[in-house]
Formats: sequence, C-alpha cells, structure tokens
Amino acid sequence: MNGSRRTAIGLLLLGACIIAGPAAFAAPPVSQKDGYAIDGYDPVSYFTTQKPEKGQPAFSSNWRGVTWLFASAGNKAKFDANPEAYAPQYGGHCSMSMKDGKKSHGDPMAWRVQNAKLYLNGSLRVRDNWLMQMEQNIKDSDWHWQKSYANL
Repeated sequence: MNGSRRTAIGLLLLGACIIAGPAAFAAPPVSQKDGYAIDGYDPVSYFTTQKPEKGQPAFSSNWRGVTWLFASAGNKAKFDANPEAYAPQYGGHCSMSMKDGKKSHGDPMAWRVQNAKLYLNGSLRVRDNWLMQMEQNIKDSDWHWQKSYANL
C-alpha cells in the first residue's frame, strides 16, 4: 500500500471517529420529566431524610446533560461532590423494566435504597413486585445496563 493510500484510509477512519465520537462517549441516558431528573425530586433526600423531597430551582446542578434539583444548598453540595453516590441506578429508569433490558420512566415515589444505592420503579405496585426478588432483579438489571452502556 502506498503512502497516499494509507493517508487517505487514515483520514477516512479519523473522520468516522470524529462523527461517531460524541455518541460513543456520551453518558448513559438519564430519565427526566419536564427537563428535570427524578421529576425534580432531590436525590440526596432519599439518603438523608429517607423520603423523597421536591427540589427547588434555586438549588440546581447540571449533570449528564440534565438538571437536578435539591431541597437545600447542603444537598446540592453533597451531590456536586459525588453525583454517582446519590443518582439513582439505571439513570432513574424503572429498575424492574431494566431487568428485562428495557427503559421506562421511574416514579420518584416508588423507590428503595439498597446497599447505599437508589433504585426507582415505575409505580408502587411494580416496586412491590421488584422487592420480592430484589437481589436477582438488581443482578439482571445491572447486567443489562452494563451491556447497553459499558462503552459510554
């Protein structure tokens, strides 16, 4: 292969990487409603007060391209310091749906903190079903999430 042909192939590959680059390095999707993660609920509150609390626009952060709201400046600071510790698993999508490799919106009222991780489900009924085999459901959901988003 001559030098100009190698250069042309290299440029084509570089162009393909540039075009595919943003998609290949995008963060996993975050479920949102009206532009807010977790429908505007404070993800830190599930850990600090053990209940969902509505966030306030005065205390907001942008993470993974989505606006997250918080009930207090302290909760915002905790999240900003370590968002992975407080953000719901599977981008806030329903944990029960994710066990089957599907994404559906998680309801902030149908939640569970397990092993220091926040899980949302599509409804209280779905959460109750999810809890019956929670450990297996988490393993299945983790597998599907990793399979879908490991390269992001």
